[in-house]
Amino acid sequence: MTAQIEHIKPDTGFIKQITSLGGESLKKCFQCGTCSVACSLSPQEKPFPRKEMIWAQWGLKDRLLKDPDIWLCHQCNDCSSKCPRGAKPGDVLAAIRNYSITYFAAPKFLSQAFSKLRYLPIFIAVPAVIFLTLFLLANGGFNFPEGEVVFSNLVPYAFVGSATSLATVFAAIIAAIGLHRFWKNISESEINMTSTPKNPVAAQTKKNLLRNFGLSLIDILKHNKFAQCETNKIRYFAHLGMLYGFILVLLSHMGIGLYLMAGIYQLKGEDSFPSLLDPFVMIGNIGFVFLLTGCLLVIYNRLSKNGNAGKTTYFDWFFIALLSSVTVAGILVEATRIAQMVNSAYTLWLIHEILVFSLIAYMPFSKFAHLLYRTLAMTYARQIGREATTDSVMETL
Repeated sequence: MTAQIEHIKPDTGFIKQITSLGGESLKKCFQCGTCSVACSLSPQEKPFPRKEMIWAQWGLKDRLLKDPDIWLCHQCNDCSSKCPRGAKPGDVLAAIRNYSITYFAAPKFLSQAFSKLRYLPIFIAVPAVIFLTLFLLANGGFNFPEGEVVFSNLVPYAFVGSATSLATVFAAIIAAIGLHRFWKNISESEINMTSTPKNPVAAQTKKNLLRNFGLSLIDILKHNKFAQCETNKIRYFAHLGMLYGFILVLLSHMGIGLYLMAGIYQLKGEDSFPSLLDPFVMIGNIGFVFLLTGCLLVIYNRLSKNGNAGKTTYFDWFFIALLSSVTVAGILVEATRIAQMVNSAYTLWLIHEILVFSLIAYMPFSKFAHLLYRTLAMTYARQIGREATTDSVMETL
C-alpha cells in the first residue's frame, strides 16, 4: 500500500502578518508540548495550542482558519507563563484570532483598513460628520439651545434613533457575513474529520444545535472558562464587569429610548429626562459602574509589568480605548446634565453619541467581535463533542 503524500505550501506572508499582530515570539517554539499540558481548557484529544504553534510556524493559514480551537483559547496565558522558551503561545493565538476577524469580515478593504492605525482618523470622522450634520439640520447652526439641558432640543431623538439603527443594521449584516464564512470554514476542520467522540454523552451533544448554542451562551454569561485560568485571574473579573456592564447599559438605553420616543416621560411630567430614581436610569448607572470597573481592570492588567496579560497591540487598544471612552463620556454626560452645565453637557453628549455609533458600527471589525466568534466556536465544539462532557455548564442543567 502506497503512503499518501500531502504537499504543504507555507504562506510566508501569513507568517509575517501573525508576527506583526503580536505573535513575533512564534519562532521560539520547539514543540515541547508544555503549553498543551499547562492549559486547563484544552481537550485531551488533539490539544491546543501545540498544534497551532507548528501550523503557524509553517504558515498553514488555511488550516488555522478552519481551526475552532484558536477560539476555545481564552488567553489565560497559563501556557505562556510556563513556556521554557518564551514562545508565548497565548500571544500567537491572539494574533491568529485578530487575523481571523480581518479575514472573515467584509468588505475586505474595510476590514484590512480597520486594522491599521493610519486609518483611525477616517473611522472616527465618519460618525462625527453624521452627528454634526444632524446637529446642524436640527439647529440651523453651531449654537447650543438655551435654557435647561434637553438633549432632544439639540438633536431630536428620532434622528439619533435612526442613526443608531443604521449603525446596528450595518454591523448586523457585516457580522452575519463574517460568521457565516467562519462557520463554513470550521465545519471543514480536520478536528471534525478525524475525531470521533468515544463517550456516548459527548456524542449526544451533536443532536441539537440550538441547545448547544444555549449552553455556550450560559458558559459565557457565567464566565466558566475564564474562572479556570490560573495565571491571570484578574481577566475573569475584568471581562465579567465589562460584559454585564454593557448588558445593563444597553437595556437601560433601550428602555429610556423607547419611553422617550413614546412620550411616556412627558406624560409623567418629566419633560426633559427621567430622574435618577427611574428604574432604567438606575440600571444604566449600575451598568456604568460595572463597565468602568471592568475597563480599569483591563487597562491595569495590560499596563502591568508582570506580563500575564500578554502583548497588547493596536487591535486590542482600539476596543479598550473606545469602550472606556464611551463609559467615561456617558458618566460625564449625566453629571453635567444634572449640574446644568449647558455647553459641557451638549458637547459631551455629541461626543458620547459619536463614540456609541463607532462602537456599534465597527463591532464586526474590532475585538468586540470576539464575543460572536467565540460563542460560535464553543457551539461548534459541543456539536462535534470536542468539549469535556463533565464541564460545569452540563452539570448545572
